[in-house]
Amino acid sequence: MSHELPNYPKDHQVGMVVPKGGSNCAKCEYVRGQKCTQKDFVRWNGSAKIPAPVSSYCCDFFEARDSSTSDRRSPHGFPSLYSLKREAGIDE
Repeated sequence: MSHELPNYPKDHQVGMVVPKGGSNCAKCEYVRGQKCTQKDFVRWNGSAKIPAPVSSYCCDFFEARDSSTSDRRSPHGFPSLYSLKREAGIDE
């Protein structure tokens, strides 16, 4: 099932450099090494390669690897995709 990416304002960055220590790719369940397997990030970015060090980059599709931290927010302050799916009753 194919779906479209959300419509973002022109100045919105889906992925961005973030302060070290907060939510970042190194803590995300989709990331292994310098690659991300989250399909919407790959489609937005044009490849699976994360364009900055994983300890200082994050995107809207962040989902914490540790289930006890799955309610952490994206670098933009939005609830995690996991939280939104859980709230909507969507299981993947």
